[in-house]
Amino acid sequence: MEVDQKKVQLKSFSQENQDSNLVSLSKTLNIPESILKKMIETGIYWGHKPSKTYPKMREYIEGLKSNVTVFDLKKIYQKIKEAQDYLEKKLKENSDLVILFLGTTPPAKKPILEIAKKFNYPYVIERWVGGTFTNFKNIFERLKYFKELEEKKAKGELKKYSKKEQLDFERELQRLEKLFGGIKNLEKLPDLLFIVNVSEKNHQTAIREANRLKIPVMAIVDTDGNPDPIDVVIPANDNSKSAIEFILEKLAQVIEKYHKVKNEKKNLIESKESNKKS
Repeated sequence: MEVDQKKVQLKSFSQENQDSNLVSLSKTLNIPESILKKMIETGIYWGHKPSKTYPKMREYIEGLKSNVTVFDLKKIYQKIKEAQDYLEKKLKENSDLVILFLGTTPPAKKPILEIAKKFNYPYVIERWVGGTFTNFKNIFERLKYFKELEEKKAKGELKKYSKKEQLDFERELQRLEKLFGGIKNLEKLPDLLFIVNVSEKNHQTAIREANRLKIPVMAIVDTDGNPDPIDVVIPANDNSKSAIEFILEKLAQVIEKYHKVKNEKKNLIESKESNKKS
C-alpha cells in the first residue's frame, strides 16, 4: 500500500532552522521543548522507504522527506507516554514484575544490556532460542545445568579432569553464556516482553511464543513492522541507537521510581524485624 505522498513540513528538523523553530514547534505539537529537541537530535522520527511500509503503520506516519517515511512526532510522544502509563500500571499491580528485554540488532544490543543490568532484569542480545517461553520447562533445566557448571568451575572442581575435558567444559560454558547468559537467573516466565525491532525473524519467534502464552508484548515498531501482535506499540526508528536509548530512558524513569519504593519497603520491613529481635 502506497504511503500518502503529502510533503511534510520538516524544515523545522533541519539543523540550521532547529533552534529558531523549536519553540513554535513545541507549542504546535504540545511536546516539552527539551524533550522535542532530544527527539529531533536522535532521529527518532525516521522510518524506511515507502515501499517497505507495513500498511497498519500508516496511522503513525506524517509523510515523506527525501523519499523516506517520517513518523508523526506527536504520535511518537503520545505512544511513549502510553507505554510509561502501561508500565506504571503493571508495576503497581506487581512490584516484582519481571520484564525480559530483547534486542539482537547492533543498535539495540548496548541500550538493552544497560537497562536490563541496571534493574537486574533478564535480557537476550544474541539470539532468541526457540522454545524459551513455550518449552520453558526444558530451558529451565538447561539454565540449571549452566549454573551448576559455572559453580563447579568457580570451586575448582573441573580441575580433576584432563586438559582436553577441561577445554570441552570451557567451550560448553562459552556456548551456554552466549545462548543463556542474559536469562540465566530466570526462575519463571516473564510478566512482560520488551522488544526492539519486530521485523527481525528471530524476534518474531519470541513474539509468537509470548502471544501463545498471553505474555504482554511492548515494542519499538518501525514503519516496516507489523503492530498487530504487539500489545503496546511505540512507533519509532529502531535503527537509531540514540533513539532506542531515549525511549528506554523514559521507561527507566518509571521502573526506577517503583524499584525505589520497593527497596524502601524492604528496608522498612528488615528494620522492624531487626528491632523485634533486639
